[in-house]
Amino acid sequence: MECSDTSLINEYAMCSQELVNLLMCGKAASHVFNDSMEVTQANGKTVVLKGIPSRSDIGFLSLREHNNRKYQVGLCVVI
Repeated sequence: MECSDTSLINEYAMCSQELVNLLMCGKAASHVFNDSMEVTQANGKTVVLKGIPSRSDIGFLSLREHNNRKYQVGLCVVI
Protein backbone atom coordinates (compact mmCIF):
# COMPACT_ATOMS: atom_id res chain seq x y z
CA MET A 1 0.00 0.00 0.00
CA GLU A 2 1.25 3.46 -0.86
CA CYS A 3 0.23 5.05 2.46
CA SER A 4 0.15 3.47 5.89
CA ASP A 5 -3.15 5.19 6.70
CA THR A 6 -4.95 3.68 3.68
CA SER A 7 -7.88 1.44 4.56
CA LEU A 8 -8.75 -1.77 2.73
CA ILE A 9 -12.42 -0.75 2.93
CA ASN A 10 -13.23 2.69 1.48
CA GLU A 11 -15.67 5.35 2.69
CA TYR A 12 -18.49 3.75 0.66
CA ALA A 13 -18.04 0.40 2.47
CA MET A 14 -16.56 -1.12 -0.69
CA CYS A 15 -13.22 -2.88 -0.99
CA SER A 16 -10.33 -0.72 -2.12
CA GLN A 17 -8.05 -1.39 -5.09
CA GLU A 18 -5.42 -2.53 -2.56
CA LEU A 19 -7.77 -5.24 -1.23
CA VAL A 20 -8.66 -6.44 -4.73
CA ASN A 21 -4.95 -6.66 -5.60
CA LEU A 22 -4.17 -8.41 -2.30
CA LEU A 23 -6.79 -11.08 -2.97
CA MET A 24 -5.78 -11.52 -6.62
CA CYS A 25 -2.00 -11.54 -6.43
CA GLY A 26 -0.97 -11.52 -2.78
CA LYS A 27 0.24 -7.90 -2.67
CA ALA A 28 -1.78 -4.88 -1.55
CA ALA A 29 -0.58 -2.69 -4.41
CA SER A 30 -2.30 0.67 -4.80
CA HIS A 31 -2.21 0.59 -8.60
CA VAL A 32 -2.85 -1.93 -11.40
CA PHE A 33 0.03 -1.18 -13.75
CA ASN A 34 3.05 -3.49 -13.99
CA ASP A 35 5.84 -3.16 -11.38
CA SER A 36 6.49 0.51 -10.56
CA MET A 37 6.26 3.88 -12.26
CA GLU A 38 8.11 7.13 -11.62
CA VAL A 39 5.93 10.24 -11.77
CA THR A 40 7.19 13.81 -11.60
CA GLN A 41 4.90 16.07 -9.59
CA ALA A 42 4.20 19.72 -10.38
CA ASN A 43 6.77 20.77 -7.77
CA GLY A 44 9.49 18.78 -9.58
CA LYS A 45 9.67 16.01 -6.99
CA THR A 46 9.75 12.45 -8.37
CA VAL A 47 7.54 9.86 -6.71
CA VAL A 48 7.67 6.10 -7.30
CA LEU A 49 4.21 4.50 -7.50
CA LYS A 50 4.02 0.75 -6.94
CA GLY A 51 1.88 -1.55 -9.05
CA ILE A 52 1.55 -5.30 -9.51
CA PRO A 53 4.99 -6.96 -9.16
CA SER A 54 4.41 -10.11 -11.24
CA ARG A 55 1.82 -11.96 -13.28
CA SER A 56 -1.05 -13.59 -11.39
CA ASP A 57 -2.94 -16.78 -12.19
CA ILE A 58 -6.14 -14.75 -12.44
CA GLY A 59 -6.90 -11.37 -13.97
CA PHE A 60 -9.56 -8.72 -14.17
CA LEU A 61 -10.90 -5.95 -16.35
CA SER A 62 -11.83 -2.86 -14.42
CA LEU A 63 -15.04 -0.99 -15.24
CA ARG A 64 -13.00 2.17 -15.80
CA GLU A 65 -10.78 0.39 -18.31
CA HIS A 66 -13.79 -1.04 -20.10
CA ASN A 67 -15.58 2.32 -20.33
CA ASN A 68 -12.61 4.60 -20.93
CA ARG A 69 -9.45 3.58 -22.81
CA LYS A 70 -7.48 6.16 -20.78
CA TYR A 71 -7.29 3.67 -17.89
CA GLN A 72 -5.27 0.53 -18.52
CA VAL A 73 -4.26 -2.33 -16.30
CA GLY A 74 -0.84 -3.91 -16.76
CA LEU A 75 -0.26 -7.29 -18.36
CA CYS A 76 0.46 -8.75 -14.90
CA VAL A 77 -3.27 -8.78 -14.14
CA VAL A 78 -4.77 -9.28 -17.60
CA ILE A 79 -5.26 -12.84 -18.76
